[in-house]
This record gives sequence, C-alpha cells and structure tokens, in this order.
Amino acid sequence: GESHQPTNHTVDAVELAHALIEMEVFAQATLAGFNSVVEKTLPFGEKTYIRADLLVDLPNGEKAIFEVEQVARINDVPRIQDKLQRLAEFFQSPQAHGINRNIRMIFNLPANDARTLKIWRNVQSNLLEQPGVLPFSLYWQSALSFLQSPTWENLDEFILLEPERKAEQAQYAQLPGNAETPMQLADQKAIVLSEDALLPAFLKVEPENLKTIHLVFGALEQDLRTSLQDRKNLAAGRSAFFLIMRSIYEASHYEDGPVSLYAALPVDSLVFLHRYLNMYQNQELLEVVRSARDEVRRSQTRGVNLFRDTFTRLAWEFLRYHGFGRGGPLDVLVTVPGFDADRSDIHVEVSIRDPFLVIGDDGVFMDGDDYRAEKALEWVLNALWTYGNELELIGQPGKGKVSAKKRLLEKS
Repeated sequence: GESHQPTNHTVDAVELAHALIEMEVFAQATLAGFNSVVEKTLPFGEKTYIRADLLVDLPNGEKAIFEVEQVARINDVPRIQDKLQRLAEFFQSPQAHGINRNIRMIFNLPANDARTLKIWRNVQSNLLEQPGVLPFSLYWQSALSFLQSPTWENLDEFILLEPERKAEQAQYAQLPGNAETPMQLADQKAIVLSEDALLPAFLKVEPENLKTIHLVFGALEQDLRTSLQDRKNLAAGRSAFFLIMRSIYEASHYEDGPVSLYAALPVDSLVFLHRYLNMYQNQELLEVVRSARDEVRRSQTRGVNLFRDTFTRLAWEFLRYHGFGRGGPLDVLVTVPGFDADRSDIHVEVSIRDPFLVIGDDGVFMDGDDYRAEKALEWVLNALWTYGNELELIGQPGKGKVSAKKRLLEKS
C-alpha cells in the first residue's frame, strides 16, 4: 500500500496553536501600550542563545520574558531540561543585564491535564545542584485566565512554579508494586552513573545528561511496567508503548537541539533505546531483536526482495513483542528507494490510521500526536539496524567493533 502522508494541518497543529496564543499575547501587549518583540533571540556566551516567545518592555526599564507552553508529557523532558538549562546559563551571563528574572509562563492546557506542571517542577528540581540556586523563577498562569485579564508589570495573577521538593519527588516516584524506581535506586544504593550497566559502551567513559535519563526513566517506570506486563492486552498498554517510543526519539530530536542544529549523533536517543533494550524485563526482547537483526544481515546477499522481507519481519518481531499484530490500524512499510527518491537507503515507514492508539489514560489528545508517534516508531525501528554498533546488537557487547566505535565517538 501507499505510505501515509499526514496533512500539513496535522503536522503543524501544535506549532499553530502555540503561534496563535503567542500572537494574541503580543496583540494584548500592543493594545495595553507596551513595546514587545515576538520570538526574540537573546545571544550569550559563544554562539549560544535563548529565544523568548515574547519580550516585553516594562515601565521600570527592564524587559520581561513571556513563554507560551502546551501540554507536556514525559517525552518532553529533554526539551524542557534544555530550555531551563539555557535560561540558567543566560541569567548567569552579562547579557542578562536588564532582563527581569521572573519568567512569565502562559500554559495552554485542557482542564483535565494533571501532569504538565508536575513535569516542569520535576525538571526544575533536577537542575538544582543545591536547593534554591536557580538564577531565575518561573511564574505561571493559564492562557484563558491571562487573555481575559492580562497583567504585565506585576505578578499578582501569576502562581510561582516551584521546583519539586525531594519529599514530594519520592512520593511521586513511589509506584505500585515492589520494584524500586531507577531514581530510588540511585538515591539508596549510590549507583555510580559512569559504571551504569544500562549505558552503551561509547558513553561509559564520559556519560552525558545522565540526570535527565534517570529523571525520565524514574517517571516512566509505571508506563514501562504497564507496557511490558500488558503487551498481550494492547487496550491497556498501547498508549504507554507509544509514549516510550516518543520519549526515546524526542530525547535527541527536538527544535534547536544538537541534531537539528548541527546534525549531531542522536546520543540521548541512543542511550534511551539502549537502556530500554537492556532492562531486565526486556531480556526476551533483546534476544528477539538480535536474532532478527542477524537474519537481516544474512539476507543482504540474497537480493533486495528477500532483504526487504527480512527487514519487515525484524520490525514486526519488535512490535509483536509489545502486543501488536498485522491487519490493524498500525502499518509498517519497508521502502526500497528508486534512483529519483529522496532517500537512498532501505528504511521503515510507519502509518497509524487510528489516533486512538496513542491516547493515554487521561484522554488528552493533541492534534499531531499520531504523526509524532509515527516518526518516533520509525526512528526506533530504523535505529535497530542503522545503529547496531552503538546499541551493542552486533557480536559481544564491549568487544571488537563496539570498542572501535567507542574510540571513534570519543574523538567526535
């Protein structure tokens, strides 16, 4: 069949909603007599910058940053962490002079959203090496409330978005069942991150962003358990599966991230996928993937059609482990490029024909979630073949080709 091509309004729906609210806030500021700039880039350091959704001139001579945010899920943690880290570095630089340190956050959230603010609080806490040292504060208000009665100079109608306290973090991380979360294990057993057995070889010497990884996997533990235990009951575990795939993919693939700006190796996504494949619950999955991947390798000399068929079976072995079968609203197509194609490699394309596959227990669905789930699953299925060395799916982990790859990556 034909590959699924999402319409532009589906792909850009979240960006469109963001832009509409952003422009409405700009219009309100203009009507109130305040000078303001939309999408203002504020450089600092060497070739580093933050981008303010709206920068408003205040009567006291300072400039205030207004940020518009939508629903956040666990897969947004790397983006949020990067955003707040850049803000922290900016406000520690000389270029921050004259910029008000109270960031006004305008959240466009559905009434039943219960996760977004907690995620932002947890990420703030994760950035704190010592309590209370962030050089800025976040104040939030709902978009509906702000647009009905906007305030610019004071914070009377805004609510302080405080970092999650450690006691609250522990309560949030404590999940049903006897298994401890990765965050609890890290606290109780003082795991040395650089020796983490779930890290790929090329990161064991100098791991990056490991606090983010532990934060995400700690919060994802319940969804992981649901997906793994209920993979034969897809009605219960399907949304958790796609949330995990998006968490893996969007760890590296987000706007203004190293991949999109510098064509960097998607290190964080590879670390997430490696950890997922090597979780003790997924020992069977790891063996299935290694065996299927070996079959793909042997089929390379048997012609394009057989190679394509074997590659398709690799994709479906991975999906079958998670409870998916053929003939439903989830399609996988292994594409062989022609001479005039945009890509020159054999690759996987995914089509989700029923958006209800990706709707979580909270019932919240943002236009474009199905498209993003498609892109995430495509990347994961392609990565099982493309990044065999980095994921330690070739030969014995830690030996031969993997070590050579590690040396290459340490130089990059």
